Amino acid sequence: MSSRSRKYSPELRAEVVKAVLETSATPAKAACDFGLVPETVRPRVRRHQEKGRGNPPDAKVSA
Repeated sequence: MSSRSRKYSPELRAEVVKAVLETSATPAKAACDFGLVPETVRPRVRRHQEKGRGNPPDAKVSA
């Protein structure tokens, strides 16, 4: 049995990260809501927080 990674669209990834950051849902809850596994969501949220300083994707930031 071979293991294949699923490719998710950038839009889906952004939507999941946004759900975690805007609703304070846990990565596990957001993963379940979107039919993903938590192990795919946690690193994306962490990376976004490190790069984007915690702002949800496509969020408008006031200067």
